[in-house]
Amino acid sequence: MLGKRLVTAVILIPLVLLALFYLSDTYFSMVVGIVCSLVALELVDLIGLQLVWQKLLYVVVLWLFFAVVHWLPAMIFLWVAMLFWILALGYVYRYPNVGQRMRQGIAMRAIYGAMIIVPCWQALFILHHLNAYNVLFLLLIVWAADTGAYFAGRYFGRYKLAPNVSPNKTVEGLFGGVVAAVIVALIFTMFMHVSLVSWFAWLGLAVITALFAAVGDLFESMLKRIANVKDSGRLLPGHGGVFDRVDGILAAAPVFAIGTVIIGLFA
Repeated sequence: MLGKRLVTAVILIPLVLLALFYLSDTYFSMVVGIVCSLVALELVDLIGLQLVWQKLLYVVVLWLFFAVVHWLPAMIFLWVAMLFWILALGYVYRYPNVGQRMRQGIAMRAIYGAMIIVPCWQALFILHHLNAYNVLFLLLIVWAADTGAYFAGRYFGRYKLAPNVSPNKTVEGLFGGVVAAVIVALIFTMFMHVSLVSWFAWLGLAVITALFAAVGDLFESMLKRIANVKDSGRLLPGHGGVFDRVDGILAAAPVFAIGTVIIGLFA
């Protein structure tokens, strides 16, 4: 399994970097849209839309949303997305009390899916438009938080974070993920030559981003528990589905984009 994960990562990381630094905003947004479509196809399986026409219709509607939100005031939609993820955390900690209601509410879960995917697409477009390195910074923070949480939880984990949703995740793991994210932010900002005030702001944003990434991970775990599956898909050998790999990014991207814009205004 570890070998498959490494091979998949070795293949995907160069492709991600090429998309980041060699594609225009338009083509980058199209590539992100394709990835989001793959997430959507896995998501509709989790929420109970099994027919092919339902899946295709969901993806088509998703692309219509991409077109619409591209012309809407970006920050308003991102703030709404951030509020959604805060509310999603409440769902996580109320599970399984909310589980039966969500099993019956396919339409509501479909709307939740749009609120998960569309703001992330918009946030990544904004970050790439500002500077491709912003997207790289976001990815490094989320990946570091995920890796730090895994190792801290494995070696020091004691107190369960959300046992009803994800029994293996611990408070110590969350703390380790935040520390790893801060370390990445420290290293990354060394090359940005930022002011002292901006430096503290970027570190604070790294902490918030890592926390939201954890919420995204937990929310996807809850959806998988409701659907009674281990992975969202099998597209990525050793990693499961695309949704499994980007769940943290889906939640972290909107808040990171908001923070990046705010820091840019006062830098």
